[in-house]
Amino acid sequence: MWALGSARMERLGTRFRVAGRPLARRRHSGHAWRLLETSKLTGQQAAGFSEETVRIDGRKMIASRQRWDLHAIEGLGPDRGGMIVKEASYEVSDPTVDSQVVALQGSGADTLIMVATPKPAAQAIRKGYDIGWMPQRYLFSGSASIIATLKPAGLDKSKGVITAVYGKDPTDPRWKDDPGYKEFAAFVTKYMGAAQLSDPAVVYGFAAATLMTHVLKQCGDDLSRENILRQATNIRDFELPMGLPGTRVNTSPDNYFPIRQMQLSRFNGENWEPFGDLMSD
Repeated sequence: MWALGSARMERLGTRFRVAGRPLARRRHSGHAWRLLETSKLTGQQAAGFSEETVRIDGRKMIASRQRWDLHAIEGLGPDRGGMIVKEASYEVSDPTVDSQVVALQGSGADTLIMVATPKPAAQAIRKGYDIGWMPQRYLFSGSASIIATLKPAGLDKSKGVITAVYGKDPTDPRWKDDPGYKEFAAFVTKYMGAAQLSDPAVVYGFAAATLMTHVLKQCGDDLSRENILRQATNIRDFELPMGLPGTRVNTSPDNYFPIRQMQLSRFNGENWEPFGDLMSD
C-alpha cells in the first residue's frame, strides 16, 4: 500500500495522466485484441482523485496498492513525491491486509487511495473502520462493486468511500428503466440467467463483446487482421449500453484507450451517488 502526503497539493495541469504523460499522447502497444479492453483508467483515477482532494482540503495521503498500479502513482502528477508519505504492498495470496492497514495508520495520512482487487479492498475498508481510522477513502473503479467489495466490507463501514466510474452499476435501481440496462438485462437473462445480472464481470464481458461486435460490423466483408486493426483504431463516439450517460468510446491510430471519461461517485450506504462533472482528458 502507498501513503501519499501533502500539506498542500497543487492542481494538475493535465487532469488525467497515464505513466506521467497526457493520456491522448500515450499509445498502447500490442495486438489488436488489446484495443478492446474497456478500462485503462488507473492513472486517470489517481489524477482525478488528486484534484478532488485538492477541492476538499490539503491532506496527507496514503494509498494501498498492488504491484500493477505504477500508472496510478504517476497519475498523481509531477508532485507525487511530496504526497506519498508511506507505502505498503500486498500479494493476492495474502490472507489479509490488516497488518498493512495498521502500519499505514501510523503514518499520519488522512487520505487513503486503495488500488486493490475486491478482497483486499474490502479488508482495508473494514479494518480501517474497526480500528477507528477513517481517512478520506478513494477506491479503484475495478473494485467498486457493491456486491464484491462493499458488502463484504460492510455497507455501513463503506459509507463515504469515493470512486470514479464509467459504467452503470447493475444493482443500482436508478437504471431499472434505462434502455441500455434493459438491453443488458435481456441478453444476460436469455443466455446466462437472471442470477448473473449483478456480477460486475458479466457487465465487463457484455461491454467488451458489444464493442467487439461494433468493430466487426465496421469491418464489413473484410475481416483481415489489417482491417480489424484499422477499424478498432477508428471508433467514433460509440455509446456502450452499460456506459454512463455522456460517455463515448473513441479510438484513433495514436490513442488506443477506448474510454477516457469518468464520473466521481460517493457511496451513501446503499448506492453510488455521482457528484461533480463528467471528467475527460
